[in-house]
Amino acid sequence: ASQQPVAEGLPSTPTQTPQPKAPLPKENSTTSKPVPISAVPTIPLVPGGVEFSLTPAPEAMGWVTSQDGSSYTNVPNIHAGKLNGHTYYGFLQFDLSAIPNGSTVSYANLSLTGLDSQYLAEEGQWQLQLLFTEGNRSWENPSYQTIQQAKTNISIFPPLSAKDLASGAVNTFTFGPEQISILQKHLENNQLQFRLSGPDTASDNRFTWDSGYRN
Repeated sequence: ASQQPVAEGLPSTPTQTPQPKAPLPKENSTTSKPVPISAVPTIPLVPGGVEFSLTPAPEAMGWVTSQDGSSYTNVPNIHAGKLNGHTYYGFLQFDLSAIPNGSTVSYANLSLTGLDSQYLAEEGQWQLQLLFTEGNRSWENPSYQTIQQAKTNISIFPPLSAKDLASGAVNTFTFGPEQISILQKHLENNQLQFRLSGPDTASDNRFTWDSGYRN
């Protein structure tokens, strides 16, 4: 491990931002200090290791909704859950091309900062899922159906509960040994694709994370 770079982290490929097809709920997208999504190692590097701290491009992260089937990128918010009978998924795509070929992953985590909890119920679970990547194909304006039906490679445990979520709260998903092993296999595709899913309930229960970007 000391003779190879250590890939510790998770960056992005652009997608186009569509215009809304229907009026959507009013957003509360203000925070005192925006914090971008990032993957930041919190343990010492192995000897000879290299630290990578990567952030998706604004066009490579956002949300989709069953309300109109479209995706919304280059926005300050990432929604997941249920609101007014419609389902929301958040998505993130990281570009790994900066990581040298042959690198070995020793540690990785992904941190999200809460933005808006006004539609959050008292119960429910939110899950971060690493998706299968088909070759080097990236998302370009992914539809709701594309994100919803994407095959899950592995879920990053533990899931988040409602009590873990709040505006300004940082949620960190740390990859375990099995997840690191699977993450390693994604390096050859030069990208990682994640889906954020929330409770599928009849009542409103949606949470919003901060993308760190402002229009």
